[in-house]
Amino acid sequence: MKQLFEEIPFTSHAIGDKMHVYNRIKRGKNFSNCLIPSREILYPQEVTDLLKKHSNVIIKPLSGKQGIDVIHIQKDSGQYRVVRNDREQLISKEDVHSLVTDVTKEHTFLVQPFIQSQTQNGSAYDFRLHTQKDGAPA
Repeated sequence: MKQLFEEIPFTSHAIGDKMHVYNRIKRGKNFSNCLIPSREILYPQEVTDLLKKHSNVIIKPLSGKQGIDVIHIQKDSGQYRVVRNDREQLISKEDVHSLVTDVTKEHTFLVQPFIQSQTQNGSAYDFRLHTQKDGAPA
């Protein structure tokens, strides 16, 4: 992206990372009721606090990575089932803290309740937001 900015004259600005878009939609009010509650992870405790409320959460990088580095954590009989990069393991609450600390060292992540959304054949299904500027794709 940096190289493209140097070589190509961009006429508009990027719309922002996931939290920037989330906050803009929330402030706009029209679609705020459609948002999955999300928050930037500043401390590992935020993840375990959300797990107390929902018992099933997703951690995602703020910058879009097409599903790379997404971590699914589900409370499971006093432990936590973690699915990351197609690998599944059971870990302790302390290990959840360590995992969150490690992944947030170099990149910023958000956490949100996991929403089960699948097609009839079991494939993951989600909705994407497409923006346009003056009637043309942005």
